[in-house]
Amino acid sequence: MTPGSAQLELAQRLDHRLGDIRDAGLLEALVAETRPELVQHLAAQPLLRRS
Repeated sequence: MTPGSAQLELAQRLDHRLGDIRDAGLLEALVAETRPELVQHLAAQPLLRRS
């Protein structure tokens, strides 16, 4: 395996989608279509407390 080929192989297996987490119909259809092994929800609300 050449340098970078492992990254290329991984990139070819990955799929990411952007969408609105509040759109339940879109989310349901996407999960049914892709049958993901992993879902990462990155829409976190920051919590900053006054120190």
